[in-house]
This record gives sequence, C-alpha cells and structure tokens, in this order.
Amino acid sequence: PSKRGRQLKQPRLSKDLLKKEANQGDKLKNLLTCGGNSLDNYDRFVVVVNKSSPEQVQYLQFLNKLKLFCVLDFDPSSVAPGGLCHSYRESRVANLHTPSQYQGQTDSVIKNLNLYKQTSWVFCNGRNDLDSNSDKELDYKNWLKKSCKGVEKLVSFVCDPEVLLHGRCLILFLLLSPVDTEKDPIFEIYKAFIKHTEEESIVTICGSRSTYEKWKKMIQEMSGSDIDPRSIYELTLSEVNGTVMALGPFNQSSGRLLPSSDSSFVVLKQKDEDLLTALDILCLNQCENIYDENSPEFHDFRIKVEEEFYRGGKVKWWNFYFCDKDKDKPFVKRDKYDNVKKMITFHLRDSKDMCILFNLFHHPGCGGSTLAMHLMWDLRQESRCAVLKDNTHPKADVAIQVIKLMNLESERPTPVLLLVDDSKETENPYELVSSIRQAVRDYCNINVDDAKNCKVMILNCVRSHSPKEQYIRHNPSQFITASLTKEEQNNFEKKLKELEETHEKPENFYSFMIMKSNFDQKYIDKLAPLLNTYVAESEISLSLCEDFLGIKVIHWQEDSVMDRMKRYSNVLIIDKVEEWGGYKGIRILHHSIASACLKELERSCFLKVSNITMEILQCDLFFNVGVAKHRDSIQQMLIERQQKDGVGRELFSPLIDKIHNQEGRQTVQQIFVKASSRFLTSASIPQALARYLYIKESDFQEATKWAETAKNIKENPFTLDTIGQIHKSNLISNNNREKAQELANTEDEPEEEVADDASDDYQRKSYNVYGYVGVLEIAFLVFEILSRLPFFEGNDPMRKKYFQSFLKKKSQSPTYVEIIKEHEPFLLSLKTEVKETFDLVNCYFTYTKVNNSEFDSKKHRTVCGLFKKYGALFCTAPEDMKKERQNNPNLNLEINIEEHRLMLCILTKFNKKQKTKETINYILSNIVLYLLKPKSKHVKSYSQLSDLLLKTLQDVGLRYPFPDPYYLALLLFWPSPTEKNSDIGTYVTAIRNSSRKHLSIFFRKRSTIAYFYLGKGEGLDRLVSKRKLDGTFKIPRDILAQLWWNGDIFKEQQITCRLHRVSGITEEGQVFANYGTLKILVRPARIGGIRHGCSRERVSFYLGFAINGLLAYDIQYEN
Repeated sequence: PSKRGRQLKQPRLSKDLLKKEANQGDKLKNLLTCGGNSLDNYDRFVVVVNKSSPEQVQYLQFLNKLKLFCVLDFDPSSVAPGGLCHSYRESRVANLHTPSQYQGQTDSVIKNLNLYKQTSWVFCNGRNDLDSNSDKELDYKNWLKKSCKGVEKLVSFVCDPEVLLHGRCLILFLLLSPVDTEKDPIFEIYKAFIKHTEEESIVTICGSRSTYEKWKKMIQEMSGSDIDPRSIYELTLSEVNGTVMALGPFNQSSGRLLPSSDSSFVVLKQKDEDLLTALDILCLNQCENIYDENSPEFHDFRIKVEEEFYRGGKVKWWNFYFCDKDKDKPFVKRDKYDNVKKMITFHLRDSKDMCILFNLFHHPGCGGSTLAMHLMWDLRQESRCAVLKDNTHPKADVAIQVIKLMNLESERPTPVLLLVDDSKETENPYELVSSIRQAVRDYCNINVDDAKNCKVMILNCVRSHSPKEQYIRHNPSQFITASLTKEEQNNFEKKLKELEETHEKPENFYSFMIMKSNFDQKYIDKLAPLLNTYVAESEISLSLCEDFLGIKVIHWQEDSVMDRMKRYSNVLIIDKVEEWGGYKGIRILHHSIASACLKELERSCFLKVSNITMEILQCDLFFNVGVAKHRDSIQQMLIERQQKDGVGRELFSPLIDKIHNQEGRQTVQQIFVKASSRFLTSASIPQALARYLYIKESDFQEATKWAETAKNIKENPFTLDTIGQIHKSNLISNNNREKAQELANTEDEPEEEVADDASDDYQRKSYNVYGYVGVLEIAFLVFEILSRLPFFEGNDPMRKKYFQSFLKKKSQSPTYVEIIKEHEPFLLSLKTEVKETFDLVNCYFTYTKVNNSEFDSKKHRTVCGLFKKYGALFCTAPEDMKKERQNNPNLNLEINIEEHRLMLCILTKFNKKQKTKETINYILSNIVLYLLKPKSKHVKSYSQLSDLLLKTLQDVGLRYPFPDPYYLALLLFWPSPTEKNSDIGTYVTAIRNSSRKHLSIFFRKRSTIAYFYLGKGEGLDRLVSKRKLDGTFKIPRDILAQLWWNGDIFKEQQITCRLHRVSGITEEGQVFANYGTLKILVRPARIGGIRHGCSRERVSFYLGFAINGLLAYDIQYEN
C-alpha cells in the first residue's frame, strides 16, 4: 500500500497498542454541548480539515448534523467523488468558495455568500476539479507566499464578533491525515485562529494518536499551551460519528413530512430545505420525535418555552404542539380566528386566482402574528405552509422558492400558504404577488386538473395603528384590535387558572396579563424605551448589553444582564433572533410597556424622545461592534414611513413627526446631522433630511445641499430623483407661488415611487423608464415658462419662430439672450436633451418585454402626449414630423410594429453616422436573409460580411455609444469549439459598456429578447433564429410561449439537436463561458438561473444573443 494508505490505516493499529484515555466519549459530548445533551448550545460550528480518504469519509456523517458556518478544507480533491465535500453535498447544500471571496465589507460578504443560510465550503489550497492556475495545489513554500495571507484574512473575518459572537461558536480542527512538521498550511491556520479567538473555543479531533502527539508537541512549543483538555484522539472516527449522532436534537426517523396530492405525503429532504433559504417550512410532523418527551429535560424545556411566550416572547410551533398534546388545555384564540380560517380555506378552494393576498391588519401586541401562525399550524395538513424569514429577500427569488415548495417531490402541485409577517406598516406585498404569478407562469405546466391546486395564499400580517380603516380598503382581509370581547376575556381568565397549576408566578407573564386586562392603560401604567416603540420587533443583542454593562461571559455562563437590570428585568425578555445568523437579543416585553416607559421618562425625568434619540446616536458602542441589525434598527427608526389610513404613506417616520411637532426644525436637523455622521455610507439619512427641509420648511437651498450629499454617497435613481423633486418644487414655487402649498400637500405621490427609506441597498424598486419621464415633464415645464417671456409670448407666428430658432441654436438675438443670459447654456442644450430622452424612451418599448400594467400604460400615454407637444413645438414642416415618427415609432400611438419586423429594425434607432448605420443594416439584412433563404443570390458570404464588419469596428473603435456593431461582432465572431478568437472578450466588454450607458436602465426589470442562438454549424450556419426554432413545433402558440417562459423548451429534442451546449463556470454570482484559457462573461436568461451564494461551480448552457450581451439558457450544474 502507498505511504498515505499506511498512514490512514494507522488509527486502528495504534488503538491496540496504546492505553485508551477513560471517558473520551463523555469528553467529546461535553466539549460539543457544554455539558448538556444537545448540539443547540452553540449557534455555529467552524470546521478546519486536512486531506481525507474515502474510508474515513463514511464516518464523517456527523458533519451533516452540525450547524456549520463554514468548512476550511485543505484537500483539493474534496469535491471529487470519494471526497468529504462531495459526500456532504449529497445530502446537504454547500457553496464552494475561495478565501478571497471573504474580503470586502462584512455585510456584503454575508449577503453575497449566503452565510448563515447555507454552509460555505472554502478551499484553502486549490481545487483539482478546476483547470485554472489559481486553483492548483501549492507546496508549503508557495502557499505561504501566495495563499496564506488570504486564508488569514478569512480567519479574521470568521472571528469578527459581528460575524460570530465569541463564546457562541465552536471551532473544530479535524486532523484526518498526519501533520508532521510546522511547515504545514493547517498549522499556520491554527496560529491565525489563536490570534483572533480564545483557545478554549478550539477543539481538536485527530484520526490517530500519533498524529495528535505531533500536533500537541508543535502547539506546546509554539505557545506553551496544553490542548489535552480540548482534544479527542483515542476514539475511532466511527466512534466519534456515533457519539455525535446520538446527541440531540434528533432527526425525525420518518423524515419531515409535507402534504401532497390525493391525501398523500412526501418527505422533505434536508438538501431541498437547505435550498429554500427564504422559507421557514412548517411540516406535518413538526416537533414530533425530536426529544424524549418522558425525560425531565423535556419537561423543563416545555416550561421554559411556555413561560417565554406568555411573558411576551414570539410564539413558537412548540406552543401549539404542547396544546395539541394536552387537549384539555387548548391554545387561546381570538374571536376572529374561525372567520379568518374560513375565509382562507374558501379562497384556497374556490378562487380562480393563482396567487391570493389576504391581509390581516392588527394593532401591535394584540396577538395578530400569533393568530396567523396558529392558522398555519391548523392548516398544515391541507397546504404546504411556510413563513417568509426575511422581508427584504428579493421577491423574484422568494417566488421561485415558493413554486419549488409547491411542486417538491410530486408531479402535481400542492397549494402553498405563505405567512409574510411585515412587523411594520408598509405597502402590501403586491410585488411578491406579481412575482409569484410570474413564477407560476414561468415554472409550472398547468393542466386543467391541476389548476385548482396550483395556488399560493399569502397571509400578510401587518401591524397597524388603524387596522379597521385599512381593512375597509382591502379585500380579502380581516382586522384585529387591542380590545377583547367578553368571551375572549373569559378564555384568558380560564387560561390564567391553567397556568397557575403549572407555572410559578404567572402574574409576571406581563404580555399575557396585558391582554387579559383587555389592554387596560391603568394596568400598563402600573408596570412602568425608544426602539421597541418606533421599530417593531427590534432587539438589542445580549452580547452588546453585556459589553455595555461590563459583563464578561465565558462559555454560556450568562450572569447576567437580567441580574444587573434587577427590578426592571420583569419587563424584559431574551429572544432568539433568527436574522443575521441567529443571536440572542433583549427587548421590552410588549409594545404598550415600551410606550408607557417613554411617557414615564418624559414625565418624571424630563427626557423627550429627541433626548433619547441623541443619546443613542452618541453611544459609540452601538456603532463600533456587534450585530449590524442594531444599526439598521436605528436608521429604520429615523427614516421608515408608515401607511396613513391605508392610502399612501406618511411623509416622514413617526419618530421624526413627533420630534417635529414637539420641538421643530432645529432639533430634527440636529438629529439628522448627527445620524449622518454615524451612517457615513448611508445615503438614506441625508436624503431624508433633504426631503424634510424642502417639504416641511421649503428651504430649497439647504435641501439641495443635503440631497447632493446623499448623491455623493450613493448616486442612484432615488438620490437623483430627490434632487429633481427639489428643483421641480422650487421651480413651480417660483413660477406660481399660489400653488406652493398644493405641491407640499401632494408631493408624496411622485416621491412614493422613488424615495427609499427601507435600506441602503435600493433593491425595492427600479428606475426603469420613469425617471426619464420625469425629465421630459420638467423640460416641458421649462418650455412653458420660457414661452411666457415677453419676447416669445403671444400668438404671433414670428414670436413662435423666434422661440424655435432660439432652442435650435439658429438665432441668438441680443434682445432676449440678455434676459436669460445666466441660463443660456442650459436652455440651448435642452432641446437636444429632450430629443435624446425621447430616443431612449422609444428604446424601452422596442428592446424590452413591457408589462401590460396600468402604470406602464399611463407612462406610455404621458410620453406620447409630450411627444405630440414636441412635434407641435419643433416640427414646422410635415416632413419633419414624419421623420420624427419614423425614428420613434413606439412614441406614436398610431404606429404598431409587428414582432417579426423588430428583427429588421432593432438596430436602426440610434446611429448618428449615416455610413455606419447603412453598413450595420446591410450586414444584419444579409444575416436575416441567409437564415430565411440561404441560397439567395443576394446573400454575401460569411467572409465578406466579416471583413466588412471588421472595417466598421476599426472605424467606430471600442467606445461607440451604442451596442449595434458589437452585437454583430458577437454574431459573426463568436468562436467555434475548434477555434480561438482572442478578441471576442473585447467585444463582449464593448457591448456591455455601450448598452449599460444608454440601455441598462431599461433592463433591470425587463427581459431582453434573444433573436439568435448558437447552433452546431460553422459560419452563418451556426446562427439559429428563434423563428426557425418555433417553426419546428406544430403546437398552438400559447403552449409554445409557455414552453419558452418556463424553460421546458430546452428539454425538447427539436431544440437540443440544433443548439450547441457551451461549458462554463459560475464565479462571484456570475456565469462565464469557457473557451480555452478565455472566460467570457454571459448573463443568465432567467431570474434564478443560478443559485445564490456565489458558489464556484462547473456548468453548461445554451447561448443566446441579445442587444445588451450574451444570455445563458438552461443552465445545468455539472457537479
């Protein structure tokens, strides 16, 4: 056998020869559970592992059970069959990363790599399944030079308390092969870990005694530490595996079950659940067979869970499970429960809509979210139920995951009930509804029999200060208020008596007692801060409180913050917060208590909310370390607006409104200025201050200054639009002061589309074409003001001619130039800018698949109306208007361009030089003619067209402002599998740059159209038109369209036999086509084409050619 093979067999030999340490099994359990019986004591595990063998891998199944944050793997063959990573990915999801991907801002890295949601498997010394030089395994000397620094930065990231809280994470060094010398990469990483964390957080598990002895000696010589108390080396891997697998919580022996068609059930596989990162799935057998229910530990667990809930903690599935087990003590329901259940059941059964939105409006703290979860618990046998974990998750991705849940493990769909707990007053999730409807069309082949089950019911649970008013404006919906009926009060009295039998001091269950008292303000006042009042579901992490109070926590000995808070601890509760990777947070029990505390602080301590807000902003601890959600909550408190009686949103956040009403502008501005110094990278704070100054104070000059500050931090459609709104308001105010107040009252309508007050990522809405519509509206307002100047005003045709001449730069009479001299450059360029804007808007309706929404239609009508004004203003001759209509056909309501004509006119819109335009049209016409009639005598050869295009490309260079010539370059010069074209990457970059400059604003939420696909031939024969592909199917057009929408078209033999499948790789969330050493960037044709998490994976796909670049269709993962 090989040397490595002898080394791997050594553990079994050494066991017979060496004395075994007593109770190593108990020692392993104690190390992993902190002396308990469950792995739940640690939030996350980090594993560092070196090379393994297939014989060892079979005994490492326990890794599937650990809540892995990341694995640092030094085995370059791990992803291949027989490797540890390959074995893990057979039953769990892991994204494949490199250390360099952990560099950057913490929040961005967490989001991009899907950390906390899926395991990150980091290859620290190469990957043998990839061919690039950067993925080669290195010897120690070269690794130290090229890779060590990157892995050390990875270790620093993992040990950052903002990522994994100290004492809440355990690091496992899993040594499966010998480490004979200090000159080994894994030893360097051990040294990196002990620089950033305490050695008590590191546990070593060795595959053999001899490996351990060498490892122990090296560490002693390096640091003088004795690692014996934290090491396991006498157990075989089989014994280690069995010991860990015996620890709780237990996996359900029957598997987690979901309802399916015809009253059947299916098993929810762990790997499938790993992929559904946005959803917390409720199973049929939730909570069953997890613990030994006859044990004292389970009894203590039940008491603890019930106490947490009745004190004010969030309801858990366990609470319903306990009540189901004890039928004599049912869960307390609000009276509206049966009504809501009946309505949901009715809509799921009888509605024709594939996605139904049901709104449940409720006062904060009155049991709305609890009622919603109770409904899901009782309906889990009829529908597949899930809770949306994070409301900021991209809606299109949520929709795809919901559809996957609907069709999981079954050929027929099962209805889905999705709970969206908004926890704040926001717009109803119509974007999610739209995304789900689109996903159903894209991914589901619905036949008549299955249509009734292909449904998603969104139970939208919205906290509101006016639930009844919002209920009236939405259908279907229901509302719950902070007022109990007599029957509800009786039920709470009965439950109190039950609690007195099983719990000590139930009178301290304040959340329960507030409801039992029918939310009596006198009771609440007898019990008595800012975040819990103005930001729903906000907590301060336990670790931050410990730092604030100077408490040192070592391995779960929580002294405790509650002890330090003394008599106030009765109104506080510690919750497990699932977001941001999971942490323990402390908050006030109930919204009403928090509000009462604020009133008491103002009454007895003369502290206004502005004082407390400023204290928080001045506290360094909130902004230096800890969970990023704290900072988000503070920012949210300042900028997030609520709905007003169900119609639109308030102009400012409730906190800012209150401070403005109490103390006025000076205090509000001071708070925003201080906040902007804390949130240096957030454009939302200065943007909110700018809005406040021009809406509330009409101080346009100061507002402009802060709007410019926001734009300099992050230039995007939202900050730019705020500047535009300020100038527009100022312009109208100066033009007609009588309308200034009207503007202030109605300004929120346009601002609603673009003001972003939820986050700094600006993902919620897209600029699309609407910002340019605003540009046109303002331009024509300027034209109107200009036309009122004495020299231009009136019906005299000569005055109109002077006006046109001025704007066309054909005449500059000193008489009127002197009047507007200061603004002359702007005014003279305005006509050109308007013309170019019309061109861009016309492009929007040409290149994209436009929604048939009323909003799009309204904008289209607006632009068409302005275009008509443009014609009346600047087109004096009939031939001028005819020319403009030809150049902008989609802005003329009388012109309707057929889709098949688009292929011929698609590249004719924006060319400035006639020669270039004619050449491009000539080449494209030849390509189209060849595909329609290959033997036509008018068709030029491939080489002739290529030569002509090359000459054109030399003339225009790589900075041509429009994508036309580069689009043709991709069509003609894309390399075949047998050739290399080193310039193709240049053209890919050029088309991306040119289309981004003028077209990218339209493609953020619109799909571009690929008219050509890469086939298997040579020359022009390798271009396959969509029209030709469609012609191979003899089926109705609506069915054919559905096949294209959901991607099933690429499963058809008529397609696969004609198209060439390209090999590629995914990196950093992008897709690349591989051609030799070239990596060419392409774009997934469909949302959800690749998984989140930036995993580096080998893929293959079909290639389509669109005006803004290359599209990858039917992306398949090869590993």
